[in-house]
Order: sequence, then C-alpha cells, then structure tokens
Amino acid sequence: MEGKEATFEQSRQQALQETPLEEIESIVRYNGEKAYDVAVGLSEDETKGMAFVPVEKDEEITYVQENDGISKEKITSIWKEQCQDCTMQSITPGIENGNVIWEITYKNNDNQYVFETYLFENGDLYEQVKLSKK
Repeated sequence: MEGKEATFEQSRQQALQETPLEEIESIVRYNGEKAYDVAVGLSEDETKGMAFVPVEKDEEITYVQENDGISKEKITSIWKEQCQDCTMQSITPGIENGNVIWEITYKNNDNQYVFETYLFENGDLYEQVKLSKK
C-alpha cells in the first residue's frame, strides 16, 4: 500500500488494542492541523465508536462513542437542511484544536468548493472555508 493508506493496517491494530473497538468497519484519513487515521467500528456491546489514531504518533489515541455526540447521519441531515441545492463531496470525522469534528466538503450554488466543520458534541458550525474558481 502506498500513500495515505500505508498506515491504515497499523492504525487498525492500534485501535483494536487500545480502545473498546472490537470490530473495524472502515478507516479514513483526516488531514487537518494534524493527520489522523480514523477507525470506525463497533465495541463488544455493539456500540458504534471512532478511534482517532494520530499518524505522527505524537499523542494518545482519542476515542469517542457515536452516541456521545452527533452521528454522521444526523450531521448530514442538518447540513442538507441548510444547503439544499449543494452537492456533497465528502464527510469525514476529524480533530481540530482538541475538538472532535465532522468535516463536510461540498460545492454550493455559486460553484464554490466549501469546507465546513461541525462540532461532534453538539453539531454547531465550527469553521467554514470557501474556495472560488477564477
């Protein structure tokens, strides 16, 4: 494996060993202030959770249960209500400044590429960046 996925297997093993996750459903890379491999899966009691494994290994793994915050489905619903004519590109969990966030990237009506981050704990908008084509 090359590129961002090169660390996925090691991160999978760390998440299984160091968090309540017993089964990993998917791993995605979040690139923000720091890069994280985010392992999404289930604990022994079937609770969905996310383990944020730092790529640089300079900090501890952060683990959250989905029911401790806003689920991916709920934040997607909130976003769709606010931007009905937009085209979603991706939604990725991440960490910024110690806050667990959902990063949503999309194109809006003005053909701008938009990055929005929402706080996992309550779904509030945390940050927004718009890029325009010239």
